[in-house]
Amino acid sequence: MRDRLTNQFRVEMENMVRKIVREELDRVIKPHLSSSWSPIERSRSETPSSRSRFKLRFINAPPSTIFTGAKIEARDRSPVAFELVDTATNSRVVSGPLSSSRVEIVPLNADFTEESWTVDVFKGYIEKQREGKRPLLTGDLTVALKDGVGVITGVVTFSDNSSWTRSKKFRLGAKLTGGGAVEARSEAFKVKDQRGESYKKHHPPYPGDEVWRLEKLAGVSAKRLAERKIFTVKDFRRWYTVDPEALYNVRLIINLK
Repeated sequence: MRDRLTNQFRVEMENMVRKIVREELDRVIKPHLSSSWSPIERSRSETPSSRSRFKLRFINAPPSTIFTGAKIEARDRSPVAFELVDTATNSRVVSGPLSSSRVEIVPLNADFTEESWTVDVFKGYIEKQREGKRPLLTGDLTVALKDGVGVITGVVTFSDNSSWTRSKKFRLGAKLTGGGAVEARSEAFKVKDQRGESYKKHHPPYPGDEVWRLEKLAGVSAKRLAERKIFTVKDFRRWYTVDPEALYNVRLIINLK
């Protein structure tokens, strides 16, 4: 009888201890599990329509090929532009706080082909530089919207080619720095090394050509010229005529005959 009571007491004590331990573990661990899992659960149920009725979209398209070190422009050589639109009316948002938001320009993997996506999916397609390389996209990467329109007027360049990616291409992306709108995604394009494009230099060069198309000008020299707002052959000739000494001072003079 005594042994039976002892065993019963031991079982009851074990059950009580297990219950206390379980409750204490739940009290300590559950808040941490909830906070770490909640973003995942939200991302599973999140859709572009549920997170925002607004979206960014590119107004013009990039060229099929862009060269490292060269200023990124649209296919028609105009500045790359994008706009914020109200998806309910498909019209531009020209007033309100979002119409003057700041937008970040990012490089995207060209395999990003989804028709709709969450914030986490978009972030997952942002392309990082290769190990030991400079940031993939450099320059003035933040643009302020004005009346719902953003224009990349600064110098934005790729520092590396796209040959190492599966698709051999990149895309441009645009996202509000403070959130509140679905991100923009451009068409895909190739990025090639500047040094391999001598066959692209025109003879004679056209006034509207990028300055790197001039003979003896490589990506580094073109970048130094761009810092002085010399982007085209026309810009270069103007400086050569007005102030050739300035070009000599930076050792960028070219013998134009």
